Amino acid sequence: MFYKLDELRALTEATKPTIMCITETWFNPEIDDDLMQIQGYLSFRCDRSEFSSDKKRGGGVIVYVMKNCNPFYSKTPLDIQPPKGIESVVVGFSDDGLSFLLCAYIPPNLSSEMFFAIKDYVIATFDFILASYPDAKIYLSGDLNQYDFSFLPQSFDLVNIVNFPTLGNNNLDKFFCYNHVADTFSAFSAPPLGFAMHLHKTVFISKHSSTCKVEDACYKVYDLRKSNVQAFCNKISHVDWSSIYSFSSLPDAVDFFYDNFTRAMSVIPLTFVKLSSKTKPWITPVLLDLINKRWRAFRERKFDLYNHYKVKVKQEITKSKRIWSRRMCTSVKGIWSVVREIRNKHVCTSSGQIAALFPNVLEAVENLNVMFSSSFVDTSTTLSLDCGSAPKICDHFTVLRMLHQLRTDKASGSDNVPPILLKMAARDICAPICHIFNLSMSSACCVPVIWKIADICPIPKALPVTKEKLRPISLLPVLAKLLEKAVLNFYRESLLKCYDKDQFSYRPLSSTVCGLITIQDNVLKFLDDPNVAGARIITFDMSRAFDCVPHNYLLNRLCEFKFPFSENFVNWISSYLSNRKQRVKLFQTVSSLTDVTSGVPQGSVLGPYLFALYMSTYNSFCADTKVVKYADDVTIIIPVYKNCFDDLSYECSEIQHFKFWCCENGMNINDSKTKCMNLCFRLQALPLVPGLQNVSVLKILGLVFNDKLTWNEHFDYICKRISKRLYVLRVLRSLFSHDELVDVFCSLIRSLMEYACPVFLNPGSGLDKKFIALCKRAYRVIHRSNEYDCSNCNLLNIVSRRKDLTLRLFTHALKNDNHSLHSLLPNQSYRSRRLLLPHVRCSRRLNGFVIAASILYNEQF
Repeated sequence: MFYKLDELRALTEATKPTIMCITETWFNPEIDDDLMQIQGYLSFRCDRSEFSSDKKRGGGVIVYVMKNCNPFYSKTPLDIQPPKGIESVVVGFSDDGLSFLLCAYIPPNLSSEMFFAIKDYVIATFDFILASYPDAKIYLSGDLNQYDFSFLPQSFDLVNIVNFPTLGNNNLDKFFCYNHVADTFSAFSAPPLGFAMHLHKTVFISKHSSTCKVEDACYKVYDLRKSNVQAFCNKISHVDWSSIYSFSSLPDAVDFFYDNFTRAMSVIPLTFVKLSSKTKPWITPVLLDLINKRWRAFRERKFDLYNHYKVKVKQEITKSKRIWSRRMCTSVKGIWSVVREIRNKHVCTSSGQIAALFPNVLEAVENLNVMFSSSFVDTSTTLSLDCGSAPKICDHFTVLRMLHQLRTDKASGSDNVPPILLKMAARDICAPICHIFNLSMSSACCVPVIWKIADICPIPKALPVTKEKLRPISLLPVLAKLLEKAVLNFYRESLLKCYDKDQFSYRPLSSTVCGLITIQDNVLKFLDDPNVAGARIITFDMSRAFDCVPHNYLLNRLCEFKFPFSENFVNWISSYLSNRKQRVKLFQTVSSLTDVTSGVPQGSVLGPYLFALYMSTYNSFCADTKVVKYADDVTIIIPVYKNCFDDLSYECSEIQHFKFWCCENGMNINDSKTKCMNLCFRLQALPLVPGLQNVSVLKILGLVFNDKLTWNEHFDYICKRISKRLYVLRVLRSLFSHDELVDVFCSLIRSLMEYACPVFLNPGSGLDKKFIALCKRAYRVIHRSNEYDCSNCNLLNIVSRRKDLTLRLFTHALKNDNHSLHSLLPNQSYRSRRLLLPHVRCSRRLNGFVIAASILYNEQF
């Protein structure tokens, strides 16, 4: 309770509302008024009534009003009293004239007598106020649950302006005002105060605008001074965690942990700061909070405190600029933001561009929530298998290591527990967290409810931002992701053995480059076969694949795998997938909760592995067809034999087989990304496949193939991207040092040149000259010189670096039997250790990765 009060005080200082209404306070007469005061406000409260014993929970109302509004408690006559079990407060205040607010808490499951008594009480109270003050304005607010106030528009011309869910899918918290001024009010939501197991949203009512100010979002800032951190650690260390080991119920253990942890968090002061679009990019919420405190001390003429904060601000500025510059220099997104800042071209952030697609932020989160949930299919189910003893998935040393490895710059999830505090208290909480993790995988095999609530962050796939190109990334509680990591570490080896050989994503010793090499090698083998006239590459893509996975199909698929403690794993996954909820979060505004009935969470630890296991159910229809899968991108290579040159039955069978698999497994094919490329070096071209986009250039996993198996289109594509990025070097030349510009070159330009370079090891001297010319331009920009003599520069060693990278990958695959490319490589001679190269008919196969890298490897002996 007091932790929520501290957060309320911080939020009040940041937003300075005129009036605040809090319901379900659970107060009793033993709690003194002095403990509940907020500076600058007067409080009016009504505690849980003597009849509250009939209620399992809830009750109590408190209203805070600014002192400069001259608030007063309005007492009604003895014959006008709320019904038993209803708590209410009537407060008068000055706000553009005399106003009155009736704040009430109405419990659910009302009897018929109480239902009609509430209506009589509200009407009698309003009549009494209007009889005493005819010109007064009246408002009604509070946790009114599902009570029907349809009589208010007819009786007093009052309408509710809170038109969004405030708890789950229910609109329980309402605000009634006069109909003729309803347009001057706007309502929007914010995350709940305090511990997030209480999911009532915070509702803001504004009179200034009908839309939310996107640029003035509030951010929480914890005062992590050494004294506060020490107090937090001391409180955590004095918690008696021995009681948690006696709990056999997982929810009880989780509640006990959160109660003690949030109680310890309450000793750390919490403030709210506003970051606008005009704020410098290196200014963090912590720095802005220190600046605000410095000026507050100056205005209050506390010069000792002012000098203290002055030193702190200088230190934080140095630290923030150093972290910001390092982040900017090592990420493409950060470097472009620096360029825009230098050129005075302020571009709205991705979140701002998303919000600009809608009238206001509230409509944005609600519409996006509906859009993301529209991909779900109602196939959620639970599965319970008979299992034996429960495995111990982790020990407290493992949990301690995971806590120490937490990134403190990551956001907290729906439980509002920041990772930096978990990391600080790692030594004291690792043992109880370990017990909770092991208890989760016990015979009950369940996941806590609070860890199954995700905040969805919409991330644009490409620019410009459109509604159709948004990816829903789940922001889960930190402890939930640590639990997933502990489960994955215990079952990783067993799960990887269940992968099919055609899957190249989410597995060790594999990558997109390995998938591209496999595609190239299969095509070259087909074309080198004397019985094959050509080959076809068909690429499929599935829309919202992660969100469409039916839970019952996935669980049935997992039941087919047999490994140690597999029954426990299936039961745990069943609990992990069932009763999940999500809400879209944008600029600290959250939508209503939506049930997740299908799919695996994007942004989770286990989600990619579960999706890869689910995709293993797809296999080719014909034995000669080769399949390469990378997540939801599926590529099939079909040989075209000479004796059936004009026969398209194999291709049609494969296409129909894949469509049938998608239909049976709840997947939706994205026709716009389903393409076919024919490879044939005969005079007669292959017949086109009906129903598909037949193209001569095909982009697969970032690499551009053409039907001639040359790399002209890929090099042109890369050169265009590099030419744009050379502009960045010119802009940054006046700001960065030589070494920093070299780092920018390596991260922006060299990375593009060397992506998947083992696939095109020998592209031809003409294509290499294009890259060398771009490197020379970059050299002249970095060294601020117009001289062309840069032959000794390390930036131009393109060919040698490509060979080194290729040989490194080849050697790694050759020496590791578990590598995804190991099966493609030729055998070695036992005596000389040289590779035994196969017979090659056509010269184009010599330029492929397998043969070309084998020749490089043999040159070492």
